[in-house]
Amino acid sequence: MQHINIAFHQSGSRLNYAIPLALHQQDLLYKLFTDFYAFSWMIKGGKHIEPIINPYFSVNDLLKRHQKQLPDEKICSLNLQWLLLNLRTRNRNLQYKDIYFLNQEISIRIAQLIKSQKKHISHVYCYTWNSSNCRQYVKNALIFTDQIQSIIKSFIPMLERELEEHSDWVKEKNMLSEVSELWTAKEKEDIETSDYFLAPSEFIKASLINDLSIDPKKIYLNPYPAPLWLYDYETSLNNSVRLSSKKEKGEELKIVFVGTVELRKGIQYLLKALRKINPDKFHARIVGSIQIHENKIKEYSDICTFMGQLNKQELTKQYEWADVFVFPSLSEGSAGVIYEAMAFGLPIITTKSSGSWVRDGIDGIIVQERNIEHLIEALLQYIEKPDLLESHGENAWNNVKSFSIEQTGIRLQNIFNTI
Repeated sequence: MQHINIAFHQSGSRLNYAIPLALHQQDLLYKLFTDFYAFSWMIKGGKHIEPIINPYFSVNDLLKRHQKQLPDEKICSLNLQWLLLNLRTRNRNLQYKDIYFLNQEISIRIAQLIKSQKKHISHVYCYTWNSSNCRQYVKNALIFTDQIQSIIKSFIPMLERELEEHSDWVKEKNMLSEVSELWTAKEKEDIETSDYFLAPSEFIKASLINDLSIDPKKIYLNPYPAPLWLYDYETSLNNSVRLSSKKEKGEELKIVFVGTVELRKGIQYLLKALRKINPDKFHARIVGSIQIHENKIKEYSDICTFMGQLNKQELTKQYEWADVFVFPSLSEGSAGVIYEAMAFGLPIITTKSSGSWVRDGIDGIIVQERNIEHLIEALLQYIEKPDLLESHGENAWNNVKSFSIEQTGIRLQNIFNTI
């Protein structure tokens, strides 16, 4: 049997390079090909690099693009090219279309890196909208596309509906018309150039089949690695501890939402649901970059606290503080924040469209999208039956263990070995 050598095409540091690491642990990774990576020598010499880069980039942010469990020799990156590309557009007011073309240019350059070593490569692993770029430069390798986001065919109508019904919630004009055709075309290219698809959730698998008519035999489920704790993959399951605290009936319920505060995440429905519940019964915190109109922040600031975007240390404190995690998203691939919340032993209230692996009535409660009454009922269940918080949270914590970095690697190895 030919040894599997996977070229991993990745822009950014998605999940702190979790899947390349999982492949490396199973001896499947040839190399990670990426845009910018902080090699070990850069980490050690950070203070010497800062005077050169600091006027243009955040050195701290760049040095976070590092996974200490991946050997440097397993990385091939654009570094200087990427810095120059970003400098070229730094002072411009980029529109959605500009960002799309910049990302595609970077994707193509990463694919060119793969081409330079294609004789060693048996498979290419890439994320959504990169397959055609890889196929252009690597003709003979099998290409696996990880469908990390919702299918455009269903995503665009959903978002257009929300923008129309909640026009007073958005801060800027609808920019979808600029990019929807580009996204749709790129999605079609993915279909034509991918040999197989990896779906992070049953929701995405069903959408690939129903919306894009992908052969089910070409789709493999591939949940994301859970962050134990918040992407510290050296934390062992045996050493991890679930935080829990007993609550009494009627005691204030501590609710946390984590994610971009925007219509797609269903924040409008959560806030409307909270408005209908006695404010003495809960304390809610909304964590994430705020993308809704400031008037709405003012309107709901009496019933919840908008925390803004937090670093990992501060985010950890919010998970530790909360009793329940609420995420009524309308469209996701598989929401990473749900894995995070489960890793902290929180029960989950979410939707099928979040692409989660939450089991309804076991790890939490699955509610219908856009349904305010369902959200209210779910929240009231936890307020009136605090024992459910403990049992659902314990189940969520145990469930997420099956999504460890080790289990992810084994799962991927089984997939590649069957093809």
